[in-house]
Amino acid sequence: MKKLKTILSMIIVGCCAFIPMMNVDAAETYEASSKEDFLNYINTAADGDTVKLTTSITLDNVNEIIDIKNKEITIEGVGDVTITGFRDDAIDKSTLIGNYSIIVAGEGAKVHVKNLSLERSQKYGVQAYNGGYASVENVYINDCRYGGVLVNAGTVEIISLRLGFNGSNKDETGMSVLNNGIEISKSNKIADSDNQPSIIMN
Repeated sequence: MKKLKTILSMIIVGCCAFIPMMNVDAAETYEASSKEDFLNYINTAADGDTVKLTTSITLDNVNEIIDIKNKEITIEGVGDVTITGFRDDAIDKSTLIGNYSIIVAGEGAKVHVKNLSLERSQKYGVQAYNGGYASVENVYINDCRYGGVLVNAGTVEIISLRLGFNGSNKDETGMSVLNNGIEISKSNKIADSDNQPSIIMN
């Protein structure tokens, strides 16, 4: 009986040696030192990946908005890093239909924003839209035309956030007088959606 057990143990060990190792995709971390690399990594990153930005960049047009859908991603600054958005105050606000914020967490997205300054957006610094989730940690948002953060039928978790002056309404001297921090809404475009706006103060 003891001999049989020994033989069976040898067979099991031998069989296990031929079982191929499972190839589990691990999350990747990418470091970008240019706008081109940064936007490319954002677009090609897989679920769970991290994109680190090591230099300040400026977005030149609305087509360079960081609009994430259907994946989880971390966007992290290394050192004193600023993303300056595209902003043109000459464009009539009534014609700005779309997600013209610097970082947008759209449908099915979870976006973690860390250690960054966001400035001069055409609308907001960070936006969570129609079920999207965004967290902000050690983030500074300043000089965005509409406001600092928009929670539009999505979820924003605030871990640590500083807001400068955001808003473009002017007084008779031309000075901005309306400082918009965090806007929570559900726009007409997604009024029929089951997604509700939610803000978490962590």
